[in-house]
Amino acid sequence: MAKKSKKRKRRRHQVKKSRQGQTHKRRSRTGGGLPSEFDYDDDPGGPDIVVMKASGSDVPLVEDGYRIVGPAQAMVDYAKPLMEEAESKKEMDKAFMLAQVFWNLALLGRSDPEEFEKQRKELADDMGIPEADDVIEEMIERFERMFPYAGRQPAFYMRERVIDIEEYEPFDESTLHISEDKIPPTRKEMKLAQRLRKIDPDEDKSGLVKWQNRVLDCYVEWCIAKGVPEDKAGHFAYNVNSYLNFLNDYHGETVSADTPAEVVQEFMRAHFIRKTSSSAQRKTMMPSALKLFMQYLDEKGIVSGTERVKRIVESEQDAFQENLKLFVNPSLGRKAR
Repeated sequence: MAKKSKKRKRRRHQVKKSRQGQTHKRRSRTGGGLPSEFDYDDDPGGPDIVVMKASGSDVPLVEDGYRIVGPAQAMVDYAKPLMEEAESKKEMDKAFMLAQVFWNLALLGRSDPEEFEKQRKELADDMGIPEADDVIEEMIERFERMFPYAGRQPAFYMRERVIDIEEYEPFDESTLHISEDKIPPTRKEMKLAQRLRKIDPDEDKSGLVKWQNRVLDCYVEWCIAKGVPEDKAGHFAYNVNSYLNFLNDYHGETVSADTPAEVVQEFMRAHFIRKTSSSAQRKTMMPSALKLFMQYLDEKGIVSGTERVKRIVESEQDAFQENLKLFVNPSLGRKAR
């Protein structure tokens, strides 16, 4: 066991070394960018086809033991072994690029075995490490296990078999000790309240983004002042930002006390779980983050009457946690709520 661990560690070091000097060269041969289901064979039919409807709200979260994801999330999940070894953003970018090369090579093997073998040998030479063939084989095998249906027909969403099941614990709200003392609005927050009433989300996208960034900065400060640990306050703001973006991008709205229950439900039951790129441990904090954000908006006078939205979030909390658990491990066999 020790020998195997040592061998794996040495291989990771070698792959890291190959990323530093060879990925750009290979990317130009196999194509760059995120994998697109539109680029590949037009094989008629197949149980892998998932058709996008509207914002994607009608697309199942899981199906037949598979997680249903978009191409971008699929690539992130596939690249995980390479990206875990990165020690900087630059190395993460290079690891992601190398994963794209492996991805495209694996797809090539399904459509043109002869060209696949040719490019496989070229890639091994380009990587310049002793165990290049083993690394390529491992990543090709990973692709085959995770995406047995990829490339058959154009689709906005893909079936992904989860082979890296994440261990996490649902966030325990009882660990939060929120002060009941109200904090008066600052001048900045009074201006944010005035600005929100004037923003047209369709006409002033950049202004809305600036408003969101500023209100989230204030929200983080408020959370910390209320007793939320600083690291959790940052995670809370990230989760809330996903909600604000969802309202604008999919419904053309800003945050409001009148947001329909079905919109909040759509966000919590599927959109956030599928679209937000963060760990399950951080995702599980979302309901708490959203409820606190509603409390913040009301306490500061930025949006009044948000207690209604808080109650909707509360009512959806159990369904959210169940769906998140199922998304993390689709083999549980249950249907998403």
